[in-house]
Amino acid sequence: MKGSSDVDSIQRLEPIATNEAARKLCDGWIKSGPDDIGAPEELANDRLGPLIRFGIKFRHFGHDVVILHGHEIRKQTPPFAFLQRETKREQFMAELNELITAAPFTLVAAVIDKIKLRQQYVYPSNPYEIALTFCMERIYG
Repeated sequence: MKGSSDVDSIQRLEPIATNEAARKLCDGWIKSGPDDIGAPEELANDRLGPLIRFGIKFRHFGHDVVILHGHEIRKQTPPFAFLQRETKREQFMAELNELITAAPFTLVAAVIDKIKLRQQYVYPSNPYEIALTFCMERIYG
């Protein structure tokens, strides 16, 4: 399947920390080599974990048990019902965006046109599995 992807390019996103604390925690963690996809788990726990726990979770929930699910955040359902208040939502989203911006990671994406896939094949493969395969080929292939 190598080279069969419709993905034209992979763009590396460079983290930009605007918060001094985030900058210090992430200092030295940002890599630029071709084989640095993702950060080792121990670095994620040592540097990014405290930013999430003490920067967002404790400040907004008073504990670190809550899981930051995008669907619940967008729908503002419990435990994110407090986001229905505009000022709280703006503050939370600004902090979350700052954290994500400061976090060193590489984004790899693939797009599958499901309609064309169904038109081209009688029994098409699962489009999500195809996309995952394309991404894995780009990273490791």
